[in-house]
Amino acid sequence: MLKIKEKENNNENKLSFKNDFNRLLELSNGDYLAEKSYEFLLNLYDQNKFSKHKIFTVFFWNRFSGEVKRSYSTYKSKQLEDIPHNSRDFISWIPFFSTNLEEFFTSASVTKVLNPQKSFVTVDTIKENKSDLIDLIKKKIQKKLARDQKEMLSAVSSNNWNFFLNKSSRGELYPVDVYPEQLQYKLFWSNTEIFNDASNCYSIISSVFNVKGKYYSLRITNLVAKFEDDGKVILKEPYNKAIDLLLRFAISAIENPDKHSAHREEKLFMFIQSLEENSLHKGFNKFQSLENNLNLYISKLNSYLFKNYNAPKLFPKDFEALIGLQFNSEERKVAVKIMLDKVLNFLKENASKPTFYNEILKAPLYKIFVEDSVENDFQIVESFKNSIKLKEAIQISDRTILYSPISVQFGTIEQFFQKDDELIQEINKIEELIKLNDVKTTRSVKSEIELILKSKFADFRPIFKKHLEFVLLFMKAID
Repeated sequence: MLKIKEKENNNENKLSFKNDFNRLLELSNGDYLAEKSYEFLLNLYDQNKFSKHKIFTVFFWNRFSGEVKRSYSTYKSKQLEDIPHNSRDFISWIPFFSTNLEEFFTSASVTKVLNPQKSFVTVDTIKENKSDLIDLIKKKIQKKLARDQKEMLSAVSSNNWNFFLNKSSRGELYPVDVYPEQLQYKLFWSNTEIFNDASNCYSIISSVFNVKGKYYSLRITNLVAKFEDDGKVILKEPYNKAIDLLLRFAISAIENPDKHSAHREEKLFMFIQSLEENSLHKGFNKFQSLENNLNLYISKLNSYLFKNYNAPKLFPKDFEALIGLQFNSEERKVAVKIMLDKVLNFLKENASKPTFYNEILKAPLYKIFVEDSVENDFQIVESFKNSIKLKEAIQISDRTILYSPISVQFGTIEQFFQKDDELIQEINKIEELIKLNDVKTTRSVKSEIELILKSKFADFRPIFKKHLEFVLLFMKAID
């Protein structure tokens, strides 16, 4: 008898359905799967002598632990009553045999093994023919797995996965990674708490995984991961076996945003940070981790600065917290330099784009950015949400501030003050600071203001239009 084959520790964070299915095929050559199936069938027959026609059962093998188990229906003859595994495990269990209890024991192949003289099958008859029944079950398992393997190859070539989706409707639920990555993400992962737009941490299980007759989705709390209040993300069993896949999905989702919400982006950022800081994925490289974090940070920074000011500020107050806790003191010095070089290069390349730098960058990074502009002789064109922010910017360094009343996202001070009297008061303060501190603008900003004032699509309040005219007519401009 072959022993249960547990998954090798190598590549423990990577799912490979093909490799695991091949292990199951190898296991089917021995007697273990057939012996366990025989025991389950005998037990079911003994407990359901008078209702065996209603019993449908599916046998599963756990690709990670090697465990074998059964799921069965007591009143559905052709399918399970619900999604197996308590509707919580969509990656561990591979179905290797299924049958209706009565159909199995009345089939021609089984009747041939049992005493054909008897008019009905008894528990004693089943026990007396144990060895022959195990051999028969073994052949049925091998035939079923060979057919499923053929269907996989066909699905890969045709990109038609209906065979496995139809299996799910009977309760023969295959792990989601039987499907190609793009499809499994669409059907399953995109609806889990890591990737969906929900503010609460629940997953939505699509109806495509539900059994026939139950055409609704399920909502399950903390299925794949639990988001804790301190920012840590705990992957739940068995989904911590899919770290490599989840990390790829998360990075791809942030680097290629579609119409997902800012809250979803926050969850993805927290998830990746948690994996990187705890070195959870195989082949962890501290500096590659830093590179990944910086790429994500700059991607979000680009969005916040130049595309969507109203997005939540997910960045830590201490900019160096991006480095994480994985570096020793000497490595940390190198990591800080790498981080600053990369982020400052990005900011320098975009410094001519007016936006709310001192609002979005947080004080430590904004100060470093300003100091870098003075040291390397480049100008930053800035917008400010109020007079306090302008005053803070003036106090940071002895430099010429270049002011734009409109940011590149078309944001203005007007949007932060709904009452006209408050807006008038704030604009007066800003104009006074501009005069007292020789704040300048640029010719490019003035050109844009001229176009905006002529546009029929720009609908500003009169007081803000006067402020635009102040910038256009009275402020000094540089090239």
